[in-house]
Amino acid sequence: MARQDWFGPLMTARAILYAFLSAVLFGISTPAAKAFLGSTDPTVLAGLLYCGAGVGVALIRRFVRPMLSPPGIRRDDVKA
Repeated sequence: MARQDWFGPLMTARAILYAFLSAVLFGISTPAAKAFLGSTDPTVLAGLLYCGAGVGVALIRRFVRPMLSPPGIRRDDVKA
């Protein structure tokens, strides 16, 4: 399977979904940060937001990235 075939419509749809999801999460984080700002120090709040972003990226790398990688070579692909 050629690499360019692998980046077809599914990849485009997935990219659009990720962009939409990130926009929604950003929109949710702003009111949540404003609610916490009255009771939390701004430095602690920034640290919590960065930790949350780190956890999100770690989860994406752990669970989503293996599904996105193209299949490797198998034993059946090699002529004996």
